[in-house]
Amino acid sequence: MSLKSSAFQLPDGDKLTGEYFASDGELDAFITKNIGEVNGIESSLGTDISLGSPTNLPLGYGYSTRSNFILDNQGARVGGVTTPVKGTGYFEKLKSLVHISPAIKGQFYSGVNAARMIIRHELLHAFHNSMGFAVRPNFVNHSEYAANAYSLAYSKINNMVTPLNYARKLWGNYPSIYSWRVLSKQFPKINMGIK
Repeated sequence: MSLKSSAFQLPDGDKLTGEYFASDGELDAFITKNIGEVNGIESSLGTDISLGSPTNLPLGYGYSTRSNFILDNQGARVGGVTTPVKGTGYFEKLKSLVHISPAIKGQFYSGVNAARMIIRHELLHAFHNSMGFAVRPNFVNHSEYAANAYSLAYSKINNMVTPLNYARKLWGNYPSIYSWRVLSKQFPKINMGIK
């Protein structure tokens, strides 16, 4: 089984304020206020959430200290990257490391801050990892299609035109068990921001 990271590549926004999350504590407070209690989320999904930095990213990703964004292997900005990590025990579930670009705090589309959508998008990948979907055929495509379907729905509800158009290009079919609605039912304390 090959474990591959999933990343949310950012289309250019209409506003980038230059604000950024300055610490993991600030990111944790944001998540707790807007999505759900961060320690409970990490425990439920078997994940660790932290800010991306030059020293903690998976292979194939870089970091711009100028912009405070994670960069993919083509130099494009990504809002976050989720990496599956094998557990140490035989029966231990797959875990995830979620790295968030600090600068998403200041990324806006159509006047709406993108941080909530991007973090939730990455949590959906962590959910897929925690449920053991990585052993399924087409896992990477299904996980990306499901997360992009979430981003499409979130963008549509919030009139975020640029990510809406971007997500439409990356959408495809996926099994219903990958849906954000399943995550919401299993973990109702994680606020996905849409129904």
